[in-house]
Amino acid sequence: MAVYITDHSTPVPKTHSWRIASNSATYLLPHLTPTSKILDIGCGPSSISIDFARRANQGYIIGIEHVPDPLNQARHLAASQDMTNIDFQLGDIHALEFLDNIFNIVHVHRVLQYITNPVKALDEIRRGIVVAKESAKDGNPHPRRFKRARIRKRESVRSSGLAKTAVQEGYATKEELEKISKGWNKFVEEEQAWFGLLHGEILCWK
Repeated sequence: MAVYITDHSTPVPKTHSWRIASNSATYLLPHLTPTSKILDIGCGPSSISIDFARRANQGYIIGIEHVPDPLNQARHLAASQDMTNIDFQLGDIHALEFLDNIFNIVHVHRVLQYITNPVKALDEIRRGIVVAKESAKDGNPHPRRFKRARIRKRESVRSSGLAKTAVQEGYATKEELEKISKGWNKFVEEEQAWFGLLHGEILCWK
């Protein structure tokens, strides 16, 4: 998969902002120290990055994104919490503009599954401890499987880049997406409903 199928419109960072280190990067926590220097690639709204900064309060964190939209929200959130050991920049995971010895931890959360060349990216980010958490998305182009596997909630179905991509690529019509949105409403209201997504967590040392 070479594109981020959802984009960074409002529903997407809202669904990502609940993520913090204690619920999304617990496998890294034993290796964090107060002086850790962390590069968080694909930081999004920065909720995980800020949790890292709070735990590594004598170190520093740099969060990068390939587009500016989420960085504005990230900077606002960091400023609202008086975080001074964190910064945000535009960057390309395939060609990082940092020296090899600046960071001792590089973190990616559901990034490799979206980029053009994950093998090249892994080679590029190989510095200190490399931490990667990725989900099992199969990329099957069958329209009905696309609906089941990709659409997360009603706001994303109707107003995010996912909806635009689905219509443009012929996976679904606007009417079908509206029907799916109503189905998710019904799903959320069902007390016994549950949703599962398999994740893999990897720690690597250079």
